[in-house]
Amino acid sequence: MSFQTVIGIDVSKDTLDFHKLPTATKGTIKNTPRAINAFIESLAHDQPEMVIFEATGGYQNQLAEALFKAGIPLKAANPKQIRDFARSLGRLGKTDSIDAEIIARFAQSRELKPDQPKAPQLLQISELLLRREQLITMITMEKGHRENTRPTMKNSIDQHIKMLQSQILELDKGIRQLVVASEETRGADEILRSIPGVGPITAAVIIAEMPELTSLRRKQAAALAGVAPFNRDSGQYRGQRHISGGRKKVRNILYCIMRTCLIHNPVVKKWYEGFRAKGKAYKVAVIACVRKLLMVMRAMLISNSTWDIQKHPFSIT
Repeated sequence: MSFQTVIGIDVSKDTLDFHKLPTATKGTIKNTPRAINAFIESLAHDQPEMVIFEATGGYQNQLAEALFKAGIPLKAANPKQIRDFARSLGRLGKTDSIDAEIIARFAQSRELKPDQPKAPQLLQISELLLRREQLITMITMEKGHRENTRPTMKNSIDQHIKMLQSQILELDKGIRQLVVASEETRGADEILRSIPGVGPITAAVIIAEMPELTSLRRKQAAALAGVAPFNRDSGQYRGQRHISGGRKKVRNILYCIMRTCLIHNPVVKKWYEGFRAKGKAYKVAVIACVRKLLMVMRAMLISNSTWDIQKHPFSIT
């Protein structure tokens, strides 16, 4: 459906710039619970069909939770899609106010479905996973610093890495506690972890970052995870197909576990060998295996069944 009354919001750490269409009303509020709640109360008169904003890695969480609670349809859009849309309009300038207007116009021009609310438990898991990702990035940076520093500083870096690693272990415990806290997530975790090569963090990412997996068609699921190949054809030219967009966390974790799966999961190894025998390049074969593994996860969750090679003779084609 296309929307007539829509509010675009540009999210930053301290402020939220909004632009209402079709009235072109705009303004700025603080990114605080009190200001957000007052803003949402003021929307009772507007009755927006959608509030849309970019996914910013966390700064939008307060806004999203408040909108869900108020029952207002919302959409966290892919920032790259917004910027591509702005370029298509010739709008190359970038300010918070301009961004809010572009976001609103993007919603009006698309057939968008509102996001489904995430359960508080899944939101907490997502927050812990985000923090875990940040700590891993810090460790990678520190290891880089260690290679290019004086010997006298290496001990300091080693201590910092050790501290970060201990924090990751604590986060893993917290994630685990949240996953097993409910029967639904505990069951999904048991199903996903029964797949050779899939560990607790991978299962947590699928559970928290792709909760609608079982309600999607196969192609929809692949596109949402960012592992669906898109054509690059024009006339008689047939370009190489590429993946793009989607939920980066899901795609990244599935890609990362492929090395383990290729060693410890004979079914995935057989898929990979089949793709390579057909002449597929290494990375193309790996992404194809990622896509197939996601489809297997979907099928297992739908059928509520654990991994069983005899019961699930998944084809390699």
